[in-house]
Amino acid sequence: MCKLRYVFSVMLILVFSSCSRNVYEVMYPTLQDGKYDSEFPYRACSDELNTISKSMIKVMCMTQYQSYIFNDERLTADEITSEVLRSADYVQYFSKNTIGTGTIIYQQPSRIAILTCYHIFDRPDTLIYYFSDTDSTKDRYVRSVSIKRRQQDIAPELFKAQEDYLEFLLFDKDLDVAILSKEFEMGESPLAIQALPHPFGKAKELEWGSFVYLFGYPKGIKALTKGIVSQPEYRKDAFLIDASFNRGMSGGVVLAIRDGVPNFELVGMATSAFTDTDDLLVPHEQYKSDPRIPYTGDIYMNTMKRINYGLSIVITSETILELIAAEQGELFRKGYDFSFLFEQDTTQR
Repeated sequence: MCKLRYVFSVMLILVFSSCSRNVYEVMYPTLQDGKYDSEFPYRACSDELNTISKSMIKVMCMTQYQSYIFNDERLTADEITSEVLRSADYVQYFSKNTIGTGTIIYQQPSRIAILTCYHIFDRPDTLIYYFSDTDSTKDRYVRSVSIKRRQQDIAPELFKAQEDYLEFLLFDKDLDVAILSKEFEMGESPLAIQALPHPFGKAKELEWGSFVYLFGYPKGIKALTKGIVSQPEYRKDAFLIDASFNRGMSGGVVLAIRDGVPNFELVGMATSAFTDTDDLLVPHEQYKSDPRIPYTGDIYMNTMKRINYGLSIVITSETILELIAAEQGELFRKGYDFSFLFEQDTTQR
């Protein structure tokens, strides 16, 4: 009787094991097909994502302007000179700060290189604001002139001193791609960071519905979101995903999975989302709101961009690699050897 029970138990185990394999094969039939997965990861990958997150850092551009403000003068932009600025009615200072995301793609004991978006650091040298003369609409008269006095490109998680700045290794304004660097004294390199432990993939092999992860710093907070490829051939150098995109996500890398976890690959970098432009009537910039007192001052036109959440534009991994390849000689001269990026074969697992 005991032997019969033992045999019956073994048979049940075999049956259930067989069923489990069959269910697995039905639920995940595309694993090991050499393509990027379109399913949510079939097993937990929090440990891998935690490791990847250590390659993501916050980058910031802090720009200080000196603003010269004119009250009643009727000056056109062509008439502005250094002497005219010195005669401004009053002078004030203000800052414009921008936060984005950077990914460490190169790390040596004394230096690192960070992949990010160029527009985060693209700040004009001069800002001119106008107001119209009430007697004429032909000429625009200068209300204020703001001149950039200082720009600091930094990564707060890396540096201890305010004088520690990032330097540009290369950039392409049209593509909105930049690689910044930082060199350290021996033994000074931060231990809590590391270069991305996964290779560059092939965005051209993405398909409709390929599953992706997106890392970034929305509102300055490190975060992870997910989505699918919503348009794999949006442009020659870009594709679309439906992952959430907020201010601060610019420069965040997009990761796809080929044949299951842990085969992550960098397939692109999020640069922007679609926006609408709104024209608003606003009070004087020095006005302090008080709901008890009606506003009677001058009214100005201001333009505000409003993000359309839902679709994000991603520059392809191939485009990034082509930019690096074109500058390899200059990069090597500066002490950065990126040849390892071109030796990775993601199709061989």
